[in-house]
Amino acid sequence: MNDDSLQQSSASIDTIVRSAPDSLLSVWFDQYFYFKRNDLRKILYNVCDTLNIEGTSSERIEQLNTCMSKQIPNKHFHKLSLNNGTVRLSGMMLSFLLSVLGISVREVQKFVVRVCGRNGHGGIKKPNMMEGEELEVFRARFAAIVNSDCWLGEDGRLQYTEADRGRIKVVFDILQMIGDIPIELVPNPVNRSVKIWLPKPLGPAFIRWGFTTGDKSIQNERLVEIVRNGSLISHRGYLEELISEDGCFEQFAGFKWSRTIVLNLGIYDTKYNLEPKLSNQDCELLLSFDKARKDMKKKCTIVSIHQLEKAIEHDFAQDVLEIVSTSRSSLLDDEVSLAEQFGIRILSYPEYITLYESGRVSVKWVAKTATKLDAIRWALLFPPNDPRKRNKVNQWLKTQRDETSIIRDHLEREGILTYGGPGVI
Repeated sequence: MNDDSLQQSSASIDTIVRSAPDSLLSVWFDQYFYFKRNDLRKILYNVCDTLNIEGTSSERIEQLNTCMSKQIPNKHFHKLSLNNGTVRLSGMMLSFLLSVLGISVREVQKFVVRVCGRNGHGGIKKPNMMEGEELEVFRARFAAIVNSDCWLGEDGRLQYTEADRGRIKVVFDILQMIGDIPIELVPNPVNRSVKIWLPKPLGPAFIRWGFTTGDKSIQNERLVEIVRNGSLISHRGYLEELISEDGCFEQFAGFKWSRTIVLNLGIYDTKYNLEPKLSNQDCELLLSFDKARKDMKKKCTIVSIHQLEKAIEHDFAQDVLEIVSTSRSSLLDDEVSLAEQFGIRILSYPEYITLYESGRVSVKWVAKTATKLDAIRWALLFPPNDPRKRNKVNQWLKTQRDETSIIRDHLEREGILTYGGPGVI
């Protein structure tokens, strides 16, 4: 066995698993990759040849097992046998083999039948092991979806909820970029939406990329660093999906989206710790505010920030407005920054406070394009990746031909090239 090759491969594992955000393998090191027996045999024999492992077939595999057991933590290692049992490799084991061969996972992905968790259930068939810009753009696009209409559990479960069938098809198409993913729609009996449980390898990947698990509105985390620090093309992908998921377009208001954060916890939020922003007295005064609106169906009271500003002569209103102004949505602020780097002016403001019977109090923050010209610039750079919303935007642009032509010329002079529509990487 070549000790130098072994030492180099050990160093490569650490690099692949811990320092490679541009590789899916780096976040799937604890997932399992299934192969056809003959395909895996060829890979293992090539590794044995590279490490100068000699002997019969069984002897070579046994020596390779010994070699890997010294380099890979026990929880990510299992003995390989090509004679019986399931033919699979943990991501950590696959990383080791690839590092020995000095090749990328893309060079063996055609042999991967499926990737899934330890129990072998579900998973992603024929995974596309993205790397580099392809992965960066996919991650940014799906980040907007995860931050909007997804729930991500601490155990990696990932659920998507949506009512619009056209949008569901678009999200399904995005998912197919990463492999063959079966989609089962589970109707929600309460409303017209459907719930979709996404295969387990996806959730753990987003957790390792730093995405928030559990209740996002309580934790009020920033947009994850790996997306914030991404390329301009990935930011454009994020903003296309943002409006498609959590935003809208109106011809007089432009592009608009919102994020909600929690000010006070309710009786059902016991797993979280959050110092209440509003006092009990503030809440009581808001509940009795003459402009407050009751929503019996949602069991809550809604107070418009605009109405509070008109009642500024009341001390409690001034106190509440000051608290709200300093309790901004961290996610929305980062999303605004993404748009502003493209020369688009964005206004952000709190829209209303909601007080629930459970005791939870939240505030809705809104961001919108500042002017019609900003809306045109947004439409040219980040057209919504949603058939219905995109058509609405395109119809509006036809009524703004002169301004659109001028802004398109500006973008070309700035070197920010538009491209052929949503979904194009």
